[in-house]
Amino acid sequence: MSSDNIFAKLRTNERSVETQVASLNEAERAALDELRSKWESKERGVSFADEMLLRFLRCSPGSKKFVASKSYPVMKKFAEWGEKLGVHGMRVEGVAKELREKVLFVPPGMLSKDAHEFLYMRPARYFPAKTSVDELLQTLVYVLAHLTESEKGSREGVAFMANMADWGWSNFSLSYAKSFFDTVQGRFPVRIRLFLIVDPPSWFGAVWRLIRPMMTKDFAEKVKLVKGSELPDYLHPNSPAEAIPDEIDGGLCDMDAAIEEFIAYRKQRENERELAHSRGSLI
Repeated sequence: MSSDNIFAKLRTNERSVETQVASLNEAERAALDELRSKWESKERGVSFADEMLLRFLRCSPGSKKFVASKSYPVMKKFAEWGEKLGVHGMRVEGVAKELREKVLFVPPGMLSKDAHEFLYMRPARYFPAKTSVDELLQTLVYVLAHLTESEKGSREGVAFMANMADWGWSNFSLSYAKSFFDTVQGRFPVRIRLFLIVDPPSWFGAVWRLIRPMMTKDFAEKVKLVKGSELPDYLHPNSPAEAIPDEIDGGLCDMDAAIEEFIAYRKQRENERELAHSRGSLI
C-alpha cells in the first residue's frame, strides 16, 4: 500500500484500542470487563475484539452509555444475525465487487458540519431484483465497521448521504428498505447523527409514507430532504472539493480511484491484524 493512501493518512492520529481501553474511567472499565466476561462465559460461535465491545457499550440503548446489561442483548442479536448474514470475520475481498459498483462509498475526508465522517450511497445503482439484499447488507456492515473503527466514529457516530439522482421504483423494495433501516437503527452498533436525502424525486412523498414507519421518532428527526445546492449548509468547512464525490456538482473526488485506495487500505489493515494474531472479530 502506498504511503500516500488517503485512508491511511486520515487514520494517522488514531489512538490504539489499547490506549482507549486504558483511558476508560473506573465505571466504563468495569462495564467493559462485565460485558466481556458475560459474553465469554457462554458457548458462542463468535468472539469479539475489545474494539467491537467498545462499540456496543458506546451505543448502549438509552441515554446512559456503557451499560453492559443493555448492551449484551443487542450484542447477542447482532451475533446471531451476523452469523446468518455471514459478516463475522469478513474481509474486503468479499465486498470488493459491490464497492466497485459504487452503491456504497466512503468519501475520504468528507465531513458533516459536526465533523462526522459520511457513508455515501447512490441508491439508483442498486436493483433489488438483480442483487440480493444480503449482498447489500454485507457491504453496508463492512463499511460501517470501517467508519466505527475510528474512535470518533465509534464514540460519536457517523453521517449518511443518499444521492437520489436517477432513482426510481426499480431501485426500491419494502424488504430491502426494512433491512436497511433495521441495520442502521441498532442492529449494527453505530449512531447515525445525520441522514441526508439529496435531490429526491418530486414523487418521493409516496416513498416517505412507506419508509417513515420503519424509523424511530429520534431517527426520523435526523432525516433531512435537501437539494444538491443546499449541501454546503450540511458540510464541514474543512471538507474540500476533493473529498466530495465527483458525481455531485462541485465534487472533485475520483470515486473509482478512491475505492481502489479504500480496498488497498482495508487489505493492509486486515493483514496487519492477522500478523498480530489479534483476537476476536471486528464485525
